[in-house]
This record gives sequence, structure tokens and C-alpha cells, in this order.
Amino acid sequence: MQNQDKDITSTAGDTMPEFLNSKRFWKWTTVVGLIALSFIAYITTLNAQPLWDEQLILSWINNLNSSAAFNQFIIWSGPTPALDAWQPITNLTFLYCQKFGHQSIWLYRFASVKAHALATVLLFFVIRKLPIESSFRIAVAACILFALYPLHAEAVSWLGGWGIELGVFYFLASLYCYLRSKSFQMTKESPRTNPTSFVLLVRWRWLVGGLFLYLVSLSSNSAMWIGAVLISLLEFTNWLMKKDNNDIKSLRRTLACALPFVIMSATYALAGGAFANQIPKHMAQLFTGHWHQPLLHMLLPINKTLLGASASATKEYIFLGVMLVPSLLIAPLAFLRSANFRYLLVLSLVWLAACILPYIGTASSNINFWGSHALYLASVPLCLLAATLLMGFSSCFLAKSTNLNYAGMAVSTLFLIGTSIFYWHHLWLAQSNYKGIAADLIAIEKSVQVVASRNQVPFVIASGISPTQAVDRSFSTDGAICIDSGTQLLSAPSVPDGRLKDALRNGMYRNAVFHWDQNFHSLIDLDLSPAQNEFGTDLDGKGLVEKLLPPLQYYRTITFDAQENALVLESNSTNGAAVRMHGDGLSPLAGDFLYLDAKIVCPGQQPGPNQAGPQEAPPQIELYWATRSCPEYDHKWRRSTTSALTNDNQYHRYFLSLRSLGWTTNGPIANIMLGFPAGAKVWLKGGGIADGANLIPKLSVNVSTKPEKNAYTYPFFNYPESAELGFASLSGTAQATLQYDLSNIKDATGGFVEISQPNRQFLNPNGNEFSESQWKKVPLNALSGPINFRLQDFPSSGVYSIRVIASDAAGHVLGNFSDEIKLNVSGK
Repeated sequence: MQNQDKDITSTAGDTMPEFLNSKRFWKWTTVVGLIALSFIAYITTLNAQPLWDEQLILSWINNLNSSAAFNQFIIWSGPTPALDAWQPITNLTFLYCQKFGHQSIWLYRFASVKAHALATVLLFFVIRKLPIESSFRIAVAACILFALYPLHAEAVSWLGGWGIELGVFYFLASLYCYLRSKSFQMTKESPRTNPTSFVLLVRWRWLVGGLFLYLVSLSSNSAMWIGAVLISLLEFTNWLMKKDNNDIKSLRRTLACALPFVIMSATYALAGGAFANQIPKHMAQLFTGHWHQPLLHMLLPINKTLLGASASATKEYIFLGVMLVPSLLIAPLAFLRSANFRYLLVLSLVWLAACILPYIGTASSNINFWGSHALYLASVPLCLLAATLLMGFSSCFLAKSTNLNYAGMAVSTLFLIGTSIFYWHHLWLAQSNYKGIAADLIAIEKSVQVVASRNQVPFVIASGISPTQAVDRSFSTDGAICIDSGTQLLSAPSVPDGRLKDALRNGMYRNAVFHWDQNFHSLIDLDLSPAQNEFGTDLDGKGLVEKLLPPLQYYRTITFDAQENALVLESNSTNGAAVRMHGDGLSPLAGDFLYLDAKIVCPGQQPGPNQAGPQEAPPQIELYWATRSCPEYDHKWRRSTTSALTNDNQYHRYFLSLRSLGWTTNGPIANIMLGFPAGAKVWLKGGGIADGANLIPKLSVNVSTKPEKNAYTYPFFNYPESAELGFASLSGTAQATLQYDLSNIKDATGGFVEISQPNRQFLNPNGNEFSESQWKKVPLNALSGPINFRLQDFPSSGVYSIRVIASDAAGHVLGNFSDEIKLNVSGK
């Protein structure tokens, strides 16, 4: 195109050597520079040790020794099936790396960085083919930002992001081929080809190649509909810029070029069910109030968790603001003065919206940027948008050989350099974080190897391991997890809490359960003292006063009502009334519940248990605890809740579960804190420790076939089969039979079975509320009986948590949930 390379040599002059005036020289010098920049930016990634989920991928590839396993791997959709970002080509490249790299991670890392570098180069060629002047400057600026963008660290440094990288690579390649097949025209002059002839408009060899590459990229849902949207937009804007754009026939002829891409996208979406299952769900989340989070993550890529506990992100935001705010302020003037600026702004915004909408829910749920690989494709138009804004100063002044023109270019270049340095710094922080996590994982594996060898156990159960040891959220390392002794790979997540507590009570698994201590970088034996509860089984109001920490006289919102023999707690704020008690005498093993006798008055609510509106949580009583090993309160794993009955002027007995791994495996209880509904006045008349014999239904499992040894059922290796711990597997034609018994619950006539979403767990074990992680709730019409499951009953592979709870004739739940069964469903 005539106008694309004007900016390369416009200032070169006749005094420069001939090769410096060559368009080919500048083009390929830029390409080499972008590749070098990509490799330099990720040089620390090349020798990084694998994370936990990466280790399983590598181990699986290295042990493919049968055609069945090979076929299973080829059709595998990757470590994050929700993204559907893996494809046969991706898996074949893994096998290629395994053939030549064997156990070495280096070749895999090199291939991943190489894919990122090639995507950067393709982006350069795509922008160069857009119908704009000075495309060289914009292309270089956008590609520098793309190469250094901080959120790319997860996609490039993590093997699970490889499929997304290749999807973007093939998408950009198809887009480049399509642009090569077109004849764009920015001015009002007649196009070089006859606009009335579709055959002459299209260079068929490039269009066919683009369609093939687009078909390959469709293996990733991230490119499913973006190509159709983007190419249609390009065709429409091309029609607007043509001289003969005044009739509908011309518009139809123009959009016909995009028709094959639209048909291909629609066919793939409908055939694969992706449109029905994914896009409407995520677009619906636009109205949940969280739609802005992925956009903010992209515009302000500052991961505050990587800055250090004492560091503030204020300076980071200020620096980024200095780079971006002036560019935003100049944008209206650039928009009025430059057709290039208007074209690129509209193109990048529409492209960005098309990329973000499918993954609003996935990306916005990762507040620490875990899951940012879902935004890899969206970063392409974002970097184009950022380059357009940063180069806005040069877009405002189009006159040649003027001081203003050079000044605008200088300011734009300065802002580009500042933003690039900022991106590089945060990219380096992210890569350093990955390497630090990998170093911790090596220490964990060595400790597991030592204790497994000494105690001769097939698996080790460990609590306190950070969930950041793996990027894939299926590797939920919160709570306590099960690790294979031989390979140190993850065998199972989240051991059923109450079942492990009962097993430890009975002296089982004492030599297989440990707590990870970050300070010592070692697994340590559990401290299960005292063996019996000395806290008290029946405390009155005066007994509770003696447990207060600090003593009663130091509280200004808590008094003792002698007439009622009760502690009186008051709250005049949204924080809710709270009280802290020492944990002396509380046992990690003895007792199942902490019970409280309390009367609660909440202003502005009607009497009864379900006063909250549909968007509000019902009033709750909360229990938090700190231990000797973990002195900080944890709002997720060392927390128990139960629903509160308010405003009926009656005392009720509430049961807060102590059958969680946060209670059992984190060391002796140092103190507990009780929290009550906001603005409530509470009379606390008594409390103590109770067992769960009459509160927890019974649930057991039987599976007709045993799982294979040394079996990979992603993301687990050697998933255990243990009736005591509630682990079971289901695959093929086998049937899993669960036996339930609700007869020990007073007034029960039936109940419900609750099933979690795959690879999700219930955060309040043995609570009395249905979970947000629920996939399905099924009524039970008898007090006991079997519950049968087959493979076709589940939507996808994964580990499902299953539990039951009793109910009365009116359908109101009674007592608390049973201990969970962890059913590993594989082969879907």
C-alpha cells in the first residue's frame, strides 16, 4: 500500500546510506528487534522450575505408553476446560517437546516464549496492513507494549497458557492473510481493483489461507466470534472510506467478503454449544456489578500482592497515571484532527469489547491476576488502544517539517518509553513470583518425600499449603490436600473435613497428616493436644464471662445482665457485635460443635429466620479462631457460620461446626471470636461443646470398580480410594452408590442431597446452609436409602463434593449437613 511506509523514510533524506532508506531493512530490523525484546523480557522464565499443575502435565506426557492414553491426551481440552483453549495442535507440540526435551522443562519454556514472540511479530504485520498512515509507528508502539504487557506472565510462563498463545497466533495469522487478500483505500481515490467485481477484490490464495488458519484458531473459544466481529467491522469501515459507498449493493458486496468467517464462527459456536453455554452466561454477568473488574485489571495491570506486604501501590498508580492521563486528555483533539486516530480508536474499542465479553466472569474472579491468561487475546486490542492514545500527540500535528510535529513525536515517544519500562518492571515482578513459588514447591516435595519414606505411607495429607502452588484452580490447595508419596503429585484436593477428624480420633492416619510451616519450609507433625475438651460442655453466662479475652471490664459494648445471667452485646454500626474468648482447653479432636444459647434483636427486620431480601445474605452468627501456628484470623478456612433467628424475643440454640480441617490441623486453638449480625443486640446466655450424634446425618459410599494404580485423572494422580476419608472414583460404566440415613435427626421426614460444582468445595463443612458452590440440589423422600450415580449424570469430569441434610414435612432443613463424599468423575 502506498501510504503505509511513508513514515519510515520521510525524514531519512538523501544523505543516509541506501540500505537505511530500504523499507525491507526497517521492516526486518523491527521484526528481529521485537523477537529479541520478547526473549529478553522472559529470559528468567526459561529456567523456571514447573509448578504443581505443570508437573502433572509433564509427568502425563512422559508416561504416554499406550494408544488409549495417547488418544486421550490428543483430545484433552487442557488444564482449564472452561476456556476450551487447548487443541490437538497444542497437544502435539507438547509431545514434540517431550520427544526432544524429555524431562527438561527448558524446551517447553522456550517454545512458549517463542509463540509469544511470533504473536508479537504477527501483530506488527497486521497493524501494518491496516488502511492508515504512519502505521509503522503505531505498529511498533503496540508490539512493544504487547511484548512487555504484565498480564502475559501467566500465559507465557505457565504451560497451561500455551494453547491460548497458539490460538492468538493462528488468529492473528488468519487476520493477516485476510488483510493481504483485501485492497483497502483510505482516501477518496478509486481503489486499485474494480469494486464491482468480487473476484478482483479478493486475492484468493490469501483468503483461503486465512480461512484455514481461522479454522485452526477456532479450536480456542477465545477466537470463536471475535474474527467474525472484527472482519465485519473492517469491511464496513472500508466501505465507508470508498468513493462508491452510496448504495446498498456496494455494502452487500463488501460485507460478502466477511461472510465465510461469519458462517464458520456461527457453525462452530452452535455445533460446539459454546454460544449457548458460555457467552450468554458471561454477558449476563454484565449486570452483576463485576463487569468492570477485568477491564480495570487490564488498564491498570498492578498486582498489589506482588509489591510486598508493607509496600503501597500509590506510587505505581501515579506513575502509570502520568503516562496515560495526558494521553487521554489529548485524545479529543487527536480525534478531531486525525482520521487515523479515529479509525484506530473505534477499531480497538470494538475489538476489545468482543474479546472481554466472553470471559468477564472468568477473569473478574481472579483478584490477584490468577486467571489472567483468559485475557491474553483481549490484550491485543488493548495494546493497540494504548499505542493509539500514547501516539496521540503525534496524531494531533500532521504538518511535516514543523517544530510541533517533532515535538508531538518526541512526547509520544517519551510516554511510550515510560509505559514500556513500567510494564517491564511489573512483568519482572510476576516472573520472580512464579520462580519463588516454584522454589517453595521444591521444598514441599522434598519434605513429602522424607516423611513418606520414613512412615511408609502411600500418600501424605498436608494442610497450610498456599493455593498459589498451581495456576489451575482445580488444584485447590486450601484446607488439607492429599499428595502421592512416590511422585509428589497431587492425589486429591480438600480431604473431607469431618471424616479426617474422626479418623484421627480413632488413631488412623496419624503418621500421614502434617501441617506445612512456611517459616521452617517443612512439614511438621500435628499438635492434637489437648486430647479432651477442657473448655466446658455447659457454661452459663458467668462461665462465659470468665472466658472473655480481655476481661469484661475492658469492653465498652459488652455488659453482664445479672437478672438474665447473660452477656449483653450491642452494636451501633454495620460491623456487628463481636466478642473474643481464650481457647484454653479447646481440643482439635474432641467435640463436633460449639453451641450458643442466644437471643438476638436486629432493628428493621421482621421476626423469623429469612428476613433478608433476595440479594442479601440472611443474618448469621460467625465463629473465627486463631491457633498457635496460625495467629491471624482467616475469613475463609478458619471460619464457621450458622443462620440466626432474630426479633422473636426467644432464646435459641445455635451450633457452629468444629469439624473442619482449619480447626483440626492448624495447631492448638489460641482464641476464638464470635460475630453477630450488624446492628444487633445480643443476649448470650450459655454455650459449650457438643457432639454431632443427633445433628449430622450419615452418608457412606460404595463404588463397583476400583481405580487403576498409577492412573492420571487430571488434575490428579493415583486418586485414593478410602471409605474412611470419603474418597471414591467413578468412570466408564461403573456405578457409585451412596447410602444415606437421616433417622437420627429429630422430626425429619426427608431431606436433600447437595452436589457441588466440579472441583469446587463447600466452605462451611457440616453447616446448615446451602452453598454458593452448589451445582445441583435433589430432594430425598425417605429417611434412608441409596443414591445412585452414573457417569452420564455429571456434566463434566472433576471432583464433586456430595452431602445430605435432613428436612421436615414442610421442607425446612433440620440439623446440619453430613460429612462430604469426594467423588472423582473421569472420562467425560
